[in-house]
Amino acid sequence: LYTDRKNVGWLLSGYAFFALIFLQIERMINDYGGYHLGVATSFMVQCTHLCTFAWDYADGTIPEEKRSSEQKKYAIDKCPSIIEFFAAALNPPQSFSGPSSNFMDFKNCIFRVGDFANIPSTLIPTLIRLSAGLGWCLFFVIANTYFPTNLLYSKFFTDANLFAKLFYFSIVAMAARGKYYVSWAMADTGIIASGLGYNGEDPVTKKPKFDRIYGIDTVSYTHLTPPTTSLAQISVDA
Repeated sequence: LYTDRKNVGWLLSGYAFFALIFLQIERMINDYGGYHLGVATSFMVQCTHLCTFAWDYADGTIPEEKRSSEQKKYAIDKCPSIIEFFAAALNPPQSFSGPSSNFMDFKNCIFRVGDFANIPSTLIPTLIRLSAGLGWCLFFVIANTYFPTNLLYSKFFTDANLFAKLFYFSIVAMAARGKYYVSWAMADTGIIASGLGYNGEDPVTKKPKFDRIYGIDTVSYTHLTPPTTSLAQISVDA
């Protein structure tokens, strides 16, 4: 199938959209409520990589003087080799649970140029994020042992007063989310360690920041109630 390069973003986004619909409907028909490993989850993660790459590649057709600041930074002027493409699309931290980085960020990080020319030591930030992941893992194991999801269906919960129900529900919900926090934090560990998460220096403290891309801001997500605000804290690409 041949298409003009400037249309590749629309073409791939449309393909990804309808392919995901098909996979999700197929899952609901054949494994509704089940826990079998399916291709839909990993495909969703790859869709973010592929669609981002497609739009950046299409932006490469725009004349330099007409590009926005973002397009100047991320537009792909020359089609990368197959090895470069799959290295960016399938690098473990991002393929594990997201988030997605732009191809040019990945390439610049590999060659240590541009924003990634002088990446400071990533040891301490990596250990901090790793500790957060291990902490959430420990919390999930303990909380899920004493506050399992089926507690909400028990007579004990039904007979409890309102304040006790709110307390139990909050702990159960937090425990259920904990396993996802673990996967995001562990993926972030790899992103930070590789330098891909480096985002320059804080203008106030002058300390290096490693929040260019990350899976989730657990503190903000936990304490922000509006759905649109909470969703903005997941799979962040700064």
